[in-house]
Amino acid sequence: IPGWPYNLLAPLIDTDLRLASNWMSYVLITMLEGNTLMQAACEVNGEARHRLTDLLRQLTERPEMNGVEGLHVCQMSWRNHNKDRAAPTSTAISTHDQRGNTPPDLEHASINHLPRPLGRGHHPGKTSKSKGKPKGPSMPNHSDAPEIWRQWYVANPAHTPRWMLVDRENSPSNTSMEYHLLVRRTLGQGVSIQDRAAWIRLSHILFSVPGMYNYIVTNGGYPVRNHVETVHYPGPVAEVNIFQLAWWYAYCGITVQQANALQPLAVRARNERIGRMLDKPAPFNDGDYNSVAELPLIPLSHDLG
Repeated sequence: IPGWPYNLLAPLIDTDLRLASNWMSYVLITMLEGNTLMQAACEVNGEARHRLTDLLRQLTERPEMNGVEGLHVCQMSWRNHNKDRAAPTSTAISTHDQRGNTPPDLEHASINHLPRPLGRGHHPGKTSKSKGKPKGPSMPNHSDAPEIWRQWYVANPAHTPRWMLVDRENSPSNTSMEYHLLVRRTLGQGVSIQDRAAWIRLSHILFSVPGMYNYIVTNGGYPVRNHVETVHYPGPVAEVNIFQLAWWYAYCGITVQQANALQPLAVRARNERIGRMLDKPAPFNDGDYNSVAELPLIPLSHDLG
């Protein structure tokens, strides 16, 4: 599957054709693909909902797939959706809804005579133990100390992002924790899952290209705070570009030396997102910036705020 992480040898399992119809093999890799399935499932499309719930079940049993952006975004969006509205069960969906948004004057061809696809999906009557249920305390908040996060990852190795550098006890390195929390603590609580994912993706791009942060901050004249203080970005996150991002990290006190130290971690995180070998250097195949030469004219500090 193009874009599927190289280390996940077992692909997603198809959903039962009789339940998901045209959605049975739909694969979530990108954020756009996740949003497409999420929107269809929220519009009372029974086929899309069956595929979504089956994928979320597979994600629970295989937590290492959290590194696939489309799956992760869909999981978080569906979780937030269900806070306000419980997901309908299959018994609560009419025959018409289970077949999707079919006009009342049209009928699907019957597929009741077809056998269940062998080796696919969840078999009724069989229970599967969840392999991904976290142990001990719940997942920490991004405001918690790095040591609390480190202890949680040691207890829950399956939930540790693959790009992190860890020791034999699955304890992430200091720079891994520093980078992981930096790109998340600069966002407030009200930011949507999609905008949060876009901010993190752009952060990976900014810090993964050698010398890019230094080039932007220096040529734009962006002042760097004399101490690190991760302040929430105050404007609309959805419209942030790479220059505004660098300007804000400078405002938070991230020095060029710190950015250089985080660069190997950003490379690994960016590679994980697009399914490449973690330590493979640029050029990246995601269509985004690979060098400072690709940057347009850098706006000056007073033009940004």
